[in-house]
Amino acid sequence: MVSEADFDVVRRLLVESDVAISEAGVGGFGSWYVYTALSPRLGIVWDGRDRRLTVCREGERLWAGRRVWDDLWAAREPNEIDPHLAVERLLDFRGSDGSPS
Repeated sequence: MVSEADFDVVRRLLVESDVAISEAGVGGFGSWYVYTALSPRLGIVWDGRDRRLTVCREGERLWAGRRVWDDLWAAREPNEIDPHLAVERLLDFRGSDGSPS
């Protein structure tokens, strides 16, 4: 189970990896998100309602005036839902076209 403590872990791990954070916040159902200042922006999102941990990339497409985020990696299984693993996946996608390096 991912918690707000994991939100802090993700932020700490990104900063320790020299990845600047552009935006982060907590929402309903225990959900949270952390978006990086990388170009293109990458993010880690915990959807507390659906129990889904996702690494995503801000895309070029717009919907309702906002950029659409594309999922690059997602975990739903308890053994995969790990903030450390999500940060590793995000770092794998850093500087790439969305394919793991």
